[in-house]
Amino acid sequence: MAARGWKSSTARARLPGPGSRRVDTDRSLAYTLKVVQPRKGVVPVMMLDNKVALVTGAARGMGRAIALALAGNGARVAAADIDGETVEDFVISVGERGRRSLSIQADVGNLNDIDRMVRETVDTFGRIDIVVNSAGVTRFLNVMDVT
Repeated sequence: MAARGWKSSTARARLPGPGSRRVDTDRSLAYTLKVVQPRKGVVPVMMLDNKVALVTGAARGMGRAIALALAGNGARVAAADIDGETVEDFVISVGERGRRSLSIQADVGNLNDIDRMVRETVDTFGRIDIVVNSAGVTRFLNVMDVT
């Protein structure tokens, strides 16, 4: 069922062509895709409007991309990263897009930082609806020490 303000149609996906997609696991198979398009004159409702997201590892890489996508779809984002300077740059870029966000310098390997990160998010936005743990840790160890 299509969302309110959207019309749906079923179409066979073809390549090449603008906007067409081919979904197949075998070259001989082409699946029927459900294509959802906005109706003329209807502005789609942002699905994440007024939601609050806490994203760790938000300073760069996948965490930053996820946080930007959430903010772009209407969410207020609390961006946490061990690199406080870079995460502050993220907050500035989100603010330029007209979205409210919060930067938190935190190490997800430290329980006190995790508690503070959650507390600051709830104190600022009132709640947390979405949590994305995208923080990564790289440690170079001898293989014999790991196994």
